[in-house]
Amino acid sequence: MRLIFAASAILIVATAMGAGAQTESLGRSDEEAGAGDFGAIGLLRTPTARTMDAGTIELGGFAQEPYRGFYVRAHPFEWLEANFRFTDITNVQEDGTVLPLGQVDFLEDLFGFKGGGTITDRAFDLKIRLLQEGGFLPAIAVGFSDMFGDARFGGEYIVANKRFGAFDFSFGLGWGYLGSRNHVGNPFGLISNSFDRRGSANSRGSFNIGNYFSGDDIAFFGGVSWQTPIHGLSMLVEYSGSDPEFEPLGNHLDEDFPINFGMRYRPFPWLDMGLGFERGNTVSARTAIRFDLFDLPGIFDRPKSRKPHPPVTAQQSEDAGEDSQTVSQDGPNPEIAIGQILAGLGFDGALVRGDAQAVYVDLPLNTKGAEKGLSEAGVAAHILAYLPDTVNRLWLVWRGERLSEARLYIPNDASALQARAVMALADRGTVSEITLKDGEAVFHPSGGEGITLLDSVALDDALLVALPSDMGAVRLAKPAHHGEAAQSGETMLDLHAVRALAQASHMLDAAGGSLVTGLSIKGQHAAHLQVDQADTIGIDGAELAERVKVAQAVVSAAGYDNRDVLERKAGLLFEKLEANGHRPRALAWHNGRMTLWLDDAPTDREMQLVGQVARQVSGFAGAQVEAIAVRRSLGSHDILETRILRRDLVNALEGRGSPEELWITAKVEMEPDSTAVDGTFIANDNAYPAFQWGVAPVVIQQVGDSKSGAWLADLNVDLLASLDLMPGLQLSGAVRRFIGGNLDQIGQVSEASDLPVVRSDIRDFIEEGRTAIPYLQADWRGGLGENLYGRLSAGIFEQMFGGLSLEMLYRTPDTAGLWAAN
Repeated sequence: MRLIFAASAILIVATAMGAGAQTESLGRSDEEAGAGDFGAIGLLRTPTARTMDAGTIELGGFAQEPYRGFYVRAHPFEWLEANFRFTDITNVQEDGTVLPLGQVDFLEDLFGFKGGGTITDRAFDLKIRLLQEGGFLPAIAVGFSDMFGDARFGGEYIVANKRFGAFDFSFGLGWGYLGSRNHVGNPFGLISNSFDRRGSANSRGSFNIGNYFSGDDIAFFGGVSWQTPIHGLSMLVEYSGSDPEFEPLGNHLDEDFPINFGMRYRPFPWLDMGLGFERGNTVSARTAIRFDLFDLPGIFDRPKSRKPHPPVTAQQSEDAGEDSQTVSQDGPNPEIAIGQILAGLGFDGALVRGDAQAVYVDLPLNTKGAEKGLSEAGVAAHILAYLPDTVNRLWLVWRGERLSEARLYIPNDASALQARAVMALADRGTVSEITLKDGEAVFHPSGGEGITLLDSVALDDALLVALPSDMGAVRLAKPAHHGEAAQSGETMLDLHAVRALAQASHMLDAAGGSLVTGLSIKGQHAAHLQVDQADTIGIDGAELAERVKVAQAVVSAAGYDNRDVLERKAGLLFEKLEANGHRPRALAWHNGRMTLWLDDAPTDREMQLVGQVARQVSGFAGAQVEAIAVRRSLGSHDILETRILRRDLVNALEGRGSPEELWITAKVEMEPDSTAVDGTFIANDNAYPAFQWGVAPVVIQQVGDSKSGAWLADLNVDLLASLDLMPGLQLSGAVRRFIGGNLDQIGQVSEASDLPVVRSDIRDFIEEGRTAIPYLQADWRGGLGENLYGRLSAGIFEQMFGGLSLEMLYRTPDTAGLWAAN
C-alpha cells in the first residue's frame, strides 16, 4: 500500500506537469537554475532535477544560522552533478554540547569560521539526471546527499521538474535527512525488510550503501521558481521534507512556518546570489561565482561562430540588356540583385550571401521555379552569367539540405582568371625586387598585401630563363608593415617542376607537327610526364609517344625527381614548424599526397592544431601535391590522419573559399594505413632525442577540520624536466622546493578509524620533504595492435607512491566507445 501510494503520488504530479506543458517551448536550457542553501542545484532546502552544461564549475559560500560554509560544485556531464561542501555548525561544541542560537554571535564571526561551536562537517553530494524534460514527460533525477562518511546530513531523493513558461515546478520524495517530516512509510520496505531500518554511519570515508533509500523517514517536498521579467532575477517558494526539529547532532531548530521563500539573482553569467527567509524566522544568504571550463581562454575552447563574409554589392552593367545585372564592388546590396534574378526565374525567398570571390545561394522548395522544372545547373548558369570575373565560385543548396550537401559551380574560365591574377607578379609591377639566396628566388611585393599564391602560370618563359639554373625554389615574401622588414612568406613553389615542365613543352613544340595544349607532371619522387591534351597535325600517336619519352628524359634531367630537392624542402619545413613550437617527426610524398607526422602533445583542440600546421605546410607543397595529410601517433603507431585538399586550403587562405568549404572535403581517418611511407620518406633528424624543462608554481591544498582549520595549503615551486628518447619513450621528473604554507598543521588520523593506513603519514612527508622529488618516472606509450593501445610506467609516481603501472585501452572501431584496464 505504501509503494502504491508513493508511486501514484509522483506519477499523478509528473503526469499533470507534463500534460499542461505540451505547448511550451522545449528548447530552453537550465541556465536559470541555481544552487540551494548547501550548494547543490535546487531551490532553498530542496533539490531539483535541473542540471547545468558540461564543464560548469561553481564556488560559493552560504550562511543560515547555525550553518555556514563553502562549496565547490562540478558538472563533468550535463546529466551528472557533484558537490563538495564544508559546513561549520556554530552552536555545537566539541563535547557535543548544543548551545542555544542566542548564545552564538553568528553574524560577528560569519567570515571567520569561529563561532560558539567548533564542529565542522564535510559532505559530498551526487545527482544523476535519469530523464531529460520532453514534450510530455518532466525531467527526473535521483540524488544522494552527504553520501559517505558520518553522513550527518545523509539522505536520498527522487525529484521531477516541469516548466510552464516562466514557472518551473518541482516535486519529489526524500529519504533520511531530506524526509525527516515522515509523511509516509518507506515503499522499498515491500521489497526487503532491510529498507525499513537506517543504521548509524560512523565509518569515516566509507560509503553507506546499506543506508541508501532506507529507514522510516520518508517525506514529500516540492516548490516552484518564477523567472521574473527582470534579467537574472527569480523568485522561489518551496516546502521542504526535512524537519528543523530533527537537525544533526541533536540540534532542534524552531519553525514558525513550514514554507520557505527566497530570491535568486544572477546579474552576470559568472555571479550567482541568493537570499531566503526560512522556517518563518531565519534569513539565509548565498553567493557564488560560476565559470565554464570551455569558456576559459586557451582551455577547452568551444568553436566560435565565424564572422560573416564581407558584403558583395551589385550595379547595372553599362552595356547589358534591360534585365542584365553584374555583381561588383560598388552599388546596391547583392542580395537584392541576385534575389531579383532568382525571382524572375520563379524562386521567391531565396537566401543569398557572398564575398568578393564566392556567392552562396539557398534555394526555396515548392516555388514556381521548381514547378517549371528548371534544373539546378540551369539556375547556376543564370547566376554565373551575371557575376563579374572576380567571383569564380557559386555554392547552391536547396532549403533543408545541410551545408555539406551544397554543390559547387565554377565558370568555365575560372582557371584563366586565376592565371591572370597570378601573372600580375611579372607584368603589373606588384613585385619590386627578387632576391636570390640559398637556392631560392624570393619575391618582394612592392606594396599592399601582395599576391599570396604562387603557381606555375605565374612563371613565364622569360622568368624561367632569367633565373639561374641552381635556383630550386621560389618563395613569396610577406610585405613590410609600418617600417618592419619584409619576412619570408609561407608560400613556396618547387622551381624544378616548373622548369622541367617548360623545357618538356618547348621540346615537344620545337619538334614540329604537334601543339601540346595540356601538359602536366604526375607523381613527386618518380616524376611522370603526362600529355593531357594535344592537337596533332600530320603526326600519328606512336610518333607523339616517342617524343613524349624524350620529353620525359628532359624532365628527369631537370632534377625534378632529385631526392636532394625534397630533403632540402623538408628541412626548411621542419625548421619553420619547430620555430612555431611544433614537433615534426617526418615528411613523405606519395601519389600526390604530402604527409606530415606531428608529435605535438595531445590537445583538446586537435582540429585547430591540424589547421594551423596545414596552413604552414601548404606553402611548401608544390602544385603536384593534391592533398596535405597530418598524422598523429601514439609512439610509433599511427592512430589518426586528417587529410585536406591543398586546393581548398589555398582558396580558404586567400579568401576565395571558406573554412566550411574546406572541411566539407576533408577526411579524418582512424588507424590510417602505412602506404604513405612507400613514397619519398624523409625523417627529421632533430626530432629525437628532445629535452624540455621549465619552472612552475604548485599549490597543494586540503580541506581541514575543526582542529586544523577550515583550509590548509602549501605553496611550492617545481623544476620540471623531460627527455623524449624516441617516439613513445619518455623520462620525466621534477624537484620541488617548499615556499610557505600551513599544510603541516593537518590533523593525524583518528586511532579509532577502521580504514587501513594509506595517506595518514602525509604530515611526515610534508615536514621532512621541504625539498623533495615529487615524481621521477619512465613511460612507454604505443600501439599493441589495431585499435589497441598501451602504456607502461615505472618509477616514483608521486611523493608517497612508486612502482610499476600498466594500462591498456581498446577503441571500438564502429563507435565512440573506449575500454580501459589498469
